[in-house]
Amino acid sequence: MEISANEIRTVQEYSGNAQVVFDADQAFEISSDSISQSDDASTYSGNVVVTWQDMRLEADSLVMAKQEDGTSLLKAARFSLIGTSAD
Repeated sequence: MEISANEIRTVQEYSGNAQVVFDADQAFEISSDSISQSDDASTYSGNVVVTWQDMRLEADSLVMAKQEDGTSLLKAARFSLIGTSAD
């Protein structure tokens, strides 16, 4: 067997109170179809994509809250973590 591609994707699935913590100095971006905000959290819904470095997190919805230590806590019922590398 021989496989070739322009991009190789490594996918990891997480479900059941899945959480990601970003350090205060770690840059990331979130896009989604809609966002709602409260005093202590932001809820992203519909086609949620979090990108940083060469990684991407995809979820139906997630909640992001800033922690007292400056970190960002992202919670979702389920998400896929996708890493890419060039061929």
